[in-house]
Amino acid sequence: MTNVEKYTEYIKRKLNRHTILVALIISVFLIVAAVGLGWYNNKIVPRNIDQVAVYTGETSNPLSFLSNWDGPDYIKLSLHGYTNVEQASFFPLYPILIHVLDKVIHSSLISALIISWTCLVGCHLFYIKILRRIIPSKNNLNTLKGLAFFVLFPTSVFLVATYTESLFAFLSLAAIYYALDKKYILSGLLMLLGCITHLDGIFVLALVCMILWEGRVKLKKIITTLVLGLIGLAGYSYYLGVKFSHPLSFILSQKSHGWLNHHYTEIFQSIDFFNVVFIVLLLLTIVYWWNRRRSFSYYSFLFLLIPIIGNQFGGFNRYMLVAFPVQFMAYDYFKNKHLSYAFLLALMGIIWAYFTLQYAGGYIGG
Repeated sequence: MTNVEKYTEYIKRKLNRHTILVALIISVFLIVAAVGLGWYNNKIVPRNIDQVAVYTGETSNPLSFLSNWDGPDYIKLSLHGYTNVEQASFFPLYPILIHVLDKVIHSSLISALIISWTCLVGCHLFYIKILRRIIPSKNNLNTLKGLAFFVLFPTSVFLVATYTESLFAFLSLAAIYYALDKKYILSGLLMLLGCITHLDGIFVLALVCMILWEGRVKLKKIITTLVLGLIGLAGYSYYLGVKFSHPLSFILSQKSHGWLNHHYTEIFQSIDFFNVVFIVLLLLTIVYWWNRRRSFSYYSFLFLLIPIIGNQFGGFNRYMLVAFPVQFMAYDYFKNKHLSYAFLLALMGIIWAYFTLQYAGGYIGG
């Protein structure tokens, strides 16, 4: 065995033994890249001056550009709680965690970023674990190649920002992993938290139950998982019923953000190029997983319902972050096509940079 081969084998063993360290390193890389790119961009390109688009609470903080659009709403909730029904569409777990950490950090912005960045490490850790389960490989470097599709997903900048995406993705991936491991109670408890983090938690809960069904877990255990997950949503609904006299305020408040206001014929007025690309990817994913892991197909189909139910495409590109079967499909299909893999990854990197620059400048929020 040559020295190169010995070193390669050494790296492989390290990757297998130190998964948490690998997840941490990759997370730091993503954070540094996003922060550096956004900071430099804002030095040479004027930021959006619309006060709705940017965070004005800590203007002297050099990281304030990581809290645009929805970000300031979560920080405001962490400081003042729910003061009007329009805020109900912002689910409570993330602002609660910000509020708790702020007691120690004394900066809502930094508290929010610490939570997002910590959860990002968890996202990468469980993503690696899931890949090893559903697409086994003796070469751990291949698993990292699969993780690249998540790290450089076009809208992954929202995993670094003061959005719920990082927390929600972490809870979702952990729940999916433990469902694959048939640990239904733990998976259900994670989805309880997921369902008070993001409205799409109901989609992930459905996926978790389908994975348990595919794993031939007893029906009563699947129902237990479902009930545990729904307890979170029911608890939030109860709070909204007491606070605003309507338990489904989180749905009604979507109208203040442009959802549910338009006729179906007007949906296409809000569609953009990336929306079309993601729709095509979802359709391909449904077909790809149909005879491999049907739960992934059904889950992908649910994302096609988002613009139909909401009558618009606002935020659709960001929601695609947790459409994990799309990323799994890309890795599974391209893992042995080295030239195509390199080209696709380069293309994703360019698009990721575009979304990062646009978000840091306050020009897009989803």
